[in-house]
Amino acid sequence: MRPAVKKVPTVQLRSDVVVRVSRYAAHPIIIGDDTTASMRISGVFHTGDAQGFVTTVVSYLPLRAQQAADGSIRLASRELASAR
Repeated sequence: MRPAVKKVPTVQLRSDVVVRVSRYAAHPIIIGDDTTASMRISGVFHTGDAQGFVTTVVSYLPLRAQQAADGSIRLASRELASAR
C-alpha cells in the first residue's frame, strides 16, 4: 500500500505529525527534548517518508537528527545538543 500524502497544518512537532509520518516507515522518529517538541512546522509530507520529513525539518528548524543502532531517528534541538 502506497503511503498517502498528508497536508500538515502548522502544528507543534509533539503533535501527531511525527506519529503520522513514521506510521508506515521502517523506523520511528523520536522527539528528543521539550524544545524540539515545541517547534512548529507546516507543509505537505508523505506519511511513510520518514527520511524526507527528517531532512525537511532539519533544513528549516534548528534541529539535529541522530540515527540510533536500532534505526530510529532522534530529533533534538541543535542548541541543547551543542551545550552537552
